[in-house]
Amino acid sequence: MIRVQFRLLLSLALSIPCFSALAQSFDCAKATTTVERLVCADRRLGALDGELGAEVKRSLAADPAHRAEKLGEARKWLGERDRLCALPAGELRGEARAKALACLTAAYEARLAALKAAPAAPETSAICRKLADRYAALLAKDPEAPYKKSFYAESPLQVLAAAPDAGVVVAAPAANIDDVTRAKLAAWAKGEPQPFVFPDALATKLVDLGVGASLFIDRLPGENLYAAGVIRGTLGYYSAIYFTVSAGFAHETMGPGGLEGESEAECIGAFHSFGTLDGEAVAFQESHDNAPRLSSSISITPWRSGGFGPACTAHFEFAPKFAEHATYNQWEEHCAGADCEALRKEALSLVEAAQKQPLAARKAALARLSATQAAEFAKMEEAAGPDFSGEPDDPAQYGDENGKALRLPFLHGGRLYLAELGHFTIGWRVFSDWRVALEQLDKGKLAETSVFAIGMTKGALRSASAK
Repeated sequence: MIRVQFRLLLSLALSIPCFSALAQSFDCAKATTTVERLVCADRRLGALDGELGAEVKRSLAADPAHRAEKLGEARKWLGERDRLCALPAGELRGEARAKALACLTAAYEARLAALKAAPAAPETSAICRKLADRYAALLAKDPEAPYKKSFYAESPLQVLAAAPDAGVVVAAPAANIDDVTRAKLAAWAKGEPQPFVFPDALATKLVDLGVGASLFIDRLPGENLYAAGVIRGTLGYYSAIYFTVSAGFAHETMGPGGLEGESEAECIGAFHSFGTLDGEAVAFQESHDNAPRLSSSISITPWRSGGFGPACTAHFEFAPKFAEHATYNQWEEHCAGADCEALRKEALSLVEAAQKQPLAARKAALARLSATQAAEFAKMEEAAGPDFSGEPDDPAQYGDENGKALRLPFLHGGRLYLAELGHFTIGWRVFSDWRVALEQLDKGKLAETSVFAIGMTKGALRSASAK
């Protein structure tokens, strides 16, 4: 009876925490799935399964501090293997069986190559530490580097790629195909430095992927590895199919195991690309947006010895940077009178205080009121009606799709206003720009007298870390 380690991998997928359970094998007489039966029946595949199980155990024992991450990677690989080698139920015969064995064998060999090529965890995180340190040094030398094109900060990866001595290159797309067809794919493949052919099954997948979107194809620098991806829908979902080229044909393969979304949909806010770091081929995934959160991250997955190693992440936290007249979108504003610019400046001061600590800003504003003013403001809040239950002390929580707003009193020119502060929204999207509405009582009802838009972006770097 052949002893295999498939159950070990299955237990990883189920996240069983006990290490002794992970070491179990199983009786092939009890194999139930198509993959299990193939592993038991094919000597080469069974040997690869056992070798992979042993390699996973070795990796866990060598780096127990990153056990959870490694279990997650193993679980993700199982799903990717089964998606890549989708097998029908029942016994496979003839050509169908041969194709299934070839696909599974390639998947196991690629995973083994990636695990064996993977550096130790400290070395992996060192790559991201290097990137984080270079970005911090670049900003220390040129604090305005992210704002060359706009008040809104460019992402750390864009800034590093634009710097001549940062050692970062983001590869340009190898192709961008609108209304993708088999003919267009074939024409592009013929024009590559090493011309190749898309097999029918892969061509069909790529055409289906590109329906209603522009298909962009990236190539890993210096390698025959490609990612064909699309971004679609108002949510900006990213989907990609990875393939390699050998012997004149494209072959579907797995993407970088440490990144989210390979060969599956991922809600973006993340930018996927290939490139190099100090000449070494890597896959980048960057999360950088114009939402209220003042952070960015870059995940890096290095390519070594014919496979992707484990990923690491560089994380950046920023202080806010404000502007009176620069906003991400053309938001609706209104104000009448000679003191509008003075009001706008004071609105900026309100936003700065709210960004530091919303509830403290409200408490301080209330403390400045006289007893008469406090009573008048209480009437204003009553007229405003219920807002939300509980007031968060997180500035990013004001102005979401539920209409939350920070309410506080505002005095100007001897007049008392109720000021409502929150981030601008469009549907489910929440932007970093602040909306400041000033309201006054008119015959017992609140009337909006002015609305200002205050721009906010990621400002000075507060911290740069890596893991």
